[in-house]
Amino acid sequence: MNELFRKKLRSATTHHHTAVETIFGFDKGISAESLDLFHTTMLSARTICETALRKLEINTYNGTLIKALKKDLDLPENYTPNINPYKTSEIEISNLSTQLGVFYVFAGSSAGAKILLNTAQKEAINYPLYYFNALVNSSSNQMRDLKLMLSQEGLIEDDIISAAQYTFQLIHDIGTHELKRRNTKLQNT
Repeated sequence: MNELFRKKLRSATTHHHTAVETIFGFDKGISAESLDLFHTTMLSARTICETALRKLEINTYNGTLIKALKKDLDLPENYTPNINPYKTSEIEISNLSTQLGVFYVFAGSSAGAKILLNTAQKEAINYPLYYFNALVNSSSNQMRDLKLMLSQEGLIEDDIISAAQYTFQLIHDIGTHELKRRNTKLQNT
């Protein structure tokens, strides 16, 4: 991956990344509730982006990570989240550049997963951690493959950036929707 482009991509997505982190409140600490919100959100986001990730000619580990999320959430393997409330057609994920923009977000999340996994284990949070373990175990392979794929000629930088921003925004929107749903449910009980 070209170092200049990597800095440009990081700069173009920093605001989006920070907005996503804020939804889950991990900067204030980790709880079973925040992990559950995060896992529910990531299950929907990974499900929505599954088609784009499957088109890449590398192992994105998305199927394995979706299974781990379902296990953490105690859902059956054949469970499919309701993705209807989320807009998924704002960007067409049809070329390699846009697919890599999506993969950039999910592969990059493995670095944060290491920190969250260590913190959750250290604080003995009573929550299954299959997803974080699977993500950490695949992180070096994902980052290696991402760097290799991003070093190819002919990629469209603006498409990569737009797709990464879209993916962060999608995760933010899902997390916000899920948080509002949970708060409404609490208010009604």
